[in-house]
Amino acid sequence: MTFENIMKAINKIFVLVLSMLSLNLMSQHINDKFEKWQVGEKAINITGIDISPDESQIAMVCGKKQPLIIYDLESRTILKEIDVKTEYLGYNVNYSTKGNYLLLQEKKVETSFKKVKKADYSVVDVNSGKVLHRYTKINDAKISFDEKFLITLEQGTIYIRDLRSGNEIRKFSPEEACNAIAISPDGKDIAVVIKPNKQEVTIVPSVSNNKTVSYTHLRAH
Repeated sequence: MTFENIMKAINKIFVLVLSMLSLNLMSQHINDKFEKWQVGEKAINITGIDISPDESQIAMVCGKKQPLIIYDLESRTILKEIDVKTEYLGYNVNYSTKGNYLLLQEKKVETSFKKVKKADYSVVDVNSGKVLHRYTKINDAKISFDEKFLITLEQGTIYIRDLRSGNEIRKFSPEEACNAIAISPDGKDIAVVIKPNKQEVTIVPSVSNNKTVSYTHLRAH
């Protein structure tokens, strides 16, 4: 994300409060630059938000057993509420690059570096308002920039799936893969976090009990 896009996102920060006015970071009266209004009539516990790529909407994911809300910035109205059957107290939510999908991730508190991260994920079709896929206790999930593929890390194995159908296209298991993956904008490479082995820890004491990053090539499809 460029600095210009970051500034645009800052101009529309939303935490039960929305800003539709330009934000001048150099102003001594920065709090006077916000316009505030109520989102809805009932109380909601918002645990994650994201602004759509075209900056017209905000997705809000709420607490346990509360819906995912799509909010229109221009009309200041709730466009739709999507039942995502949340069973936990908090989720993160992120729009895909073109804004057609949302990726929900259960919020987890990391308490030990010895444990591999596991969380629940869901993929939502914004246009239809339907939950396409659910994954329980996996390590990570990412939507490709072209919105064709869903890449997941599950118990050390990376799966490449068709985003719409969920059908598996390819899978492979990098040595000691854990916790997190990332995909390049062109879709040709992914990065995956791996655990250092005992020999690596012995040779490089500074990375003891930490994780290193390994890159593996992803063939274009």
